[in-house]
Order: sequence, then C-alpha cells, then structure tokens
Amino acid sequence: MEHGTDAGGAATTIAGELRRAQNLALQTPGRKLLWRLLQAFVINARIEHIGLPAREPEGVKDGYVRVLDARVVFARSEPPPAYLLALPGGGALLEVYQANRAVADTADHTLAGWRHVALRVESIEAAREILAARGVRLSEPVKPAGGGGRVLFFQDPEGNLLHLVERPTETLA
Repeated sequence: MEHGTDAGGAATTIAGELRRAQNLALQTPGRKLLWRLLQAFVINARIEHIGLPAREPEGVKDGYVRVLDARVVFARSEPPPAYLLALPGGGALLEVYQANRAVADTADHTLAGWRHVALRVESIEAAREILAARGVRLSEPVKPAGGGGRVLFFQDPEGNLLHLVERPTETLA
C-alpha cells in the first residue's frame, strides 16, 4: 500500500494518510460530515474466515480440534458437512466443508493461489513440542520468516500446509 514518501523520506501509506485526514477532520468545523465523506472511500474489512474444502471434512475438523485445540462454533446438521472452527488465540475462523475434487499438490507452497495458513505463536519451540506430542509429523527445520522472526511448516490430516510463525513483538502487527 505504499504510495510515496514524507518530508523525511519515510514511506507513507494510504492508512497513514487516512489517519492524518481523520485527525484533521475532527479538528475542523463540520468535522462529522467531512469524516463521513472520508469513510465513504475506505472499506473497513478484516478476514472473517478462511475456507478449507476437504475430502473428509469431519476428519479434518477432528484433527484441528485435537491438534490445535480448535473449538467448533458451527456445525451444519444436514449433508454435506460443514464446520466453522475458532482457534484459541482468536482471529479469523476456519470453515471446513466438503470438497468436490482434490489436487495432488496441496502442500506445494509455490503453486499459484492461497497456499497456507500461518498461525502466530509466542514460542515455536513450545508449540513444536505440543504438536509432536499430538502426533504431528514435523519434517522441516525452523526457518527465517519474511518480515522477521521464524516459521515452522506442517500439514493437516489431508496434507494442507500450515505454519507456525514467531515474530518479535515489534515486527508486523
């Protein structure tokens, strides 16, 4: 979202410009109308859920509950099965639903399209021990993370790629 530099040469962002505009708008006569006009140009969005089509949705749901302590917040009572899962740390929900077909290269993170779900943790070592104790095969070493920190990749019961990410608190929100 970078689009320029400020007087000191630092990169500015659209979000930063909007914050400055909001501050200015709230100090100006007629500020409520001006702020409403500014909001008309911003989509205040966040990720609500991530969809995961599965060959066996119930097995995948059970795996996330067992391995990651996910909690089922919705279960469709009629076929085809579908579930919304919440992870203990909050954030986006995970929707697990019936797939119509599958590809062999699910875990290839270099294919185009969505390839993995990153789970932020405080300690990769602690999370690694818990995953291993729960039967998760961890065949790759911990690697440096883009943007700082470290990552550890693993797969769910159907081979979908996930990774743990540990970052210093001052990097990325």
